[in-house]
Amino acid sequence: MIIANMATYPKRSDILKETLPKIADQVDRLNLVLNEYEEIPDWLADVPSVVPVIPETDLKDVGKFLPSIPASAQAVFLVDDDLVYPEDYVAKSLKRLDQLGQIRAVMGYHYSIYRAPRPIDQGRAYKRDVIHFGKPRGKFRYVDQLGSGTAVLRPSDLPPLDYMQGSQKFVDVRLARWCFEQGIAQIAAPRSEQWIVNAPVEETIFETFTLTFPENVDDEILSFAFKRDTINQEVFADSSHAS
Repeated sequence: MIIANMATYPKRSDILKETLPKIADQVDRLNLVLNEYEEIPDWLADVPSVVPVIPETDLKDVGKFLPSIPASAQAVFLVDDDLVYPEDYVAKSLKRLDQLGQIRAVMGYHYSIYRAPRPIDQGRAYKRDVIHFGKPRGKFRYVDQLGSGTAVLRPSDLPPLDYMQGSQKFVDVRLARWCFEQGIAQIAAPRSEQWIVNAPVEETIFETFTLTFPENVDDEILSFAFKRDTINQEVFADSSHAS
């Protein structure tokens, strides 16, 4: 069984009608967490794989970690309501996850590398390089932090909701911290240019929050940044795993 988890809210209702079916058609079950909703939209009944859930409180993007995952699941895809996934997204991602073999890892396509600050970065705790999912990459690479909207993992590596609570708007950082603490690698996978694209929305978490992380988020970043010597290195020495 292939599972996808997505969280959304009413302001995204129009774009959701465009983005949701594209990924829902590729999985056996898509758990849709409906933050701020009072009732389940009728149109979701036309998407058979969707299992809608209205949480007791607004979990925002932490909602992706609310649904329980059956033991029979082969993989879990964490997906966003404002991304357009290609029709071969799940099939190719499962193939790439398979290529990692016995490596315990969360795999994804959007990632960050943290570097120690330079003298010119006075007052900053780190320098962050963000590699957008729209840019082509041909190798598997160890990274500090994956974007949870393009992440795929094995069910046993999914952090519990209790661990993710309180990380609204910075779930990527909390997920990276979980991986570091659990000895789980974060690996960016090969992809072609513009294979995944942004849907047009009025605002994103990146624009309203991520550009200026508060101090408590910086503290979480520093709990795992600069602590692994494999970061930004290729996972495989040969090119046979690039596809």
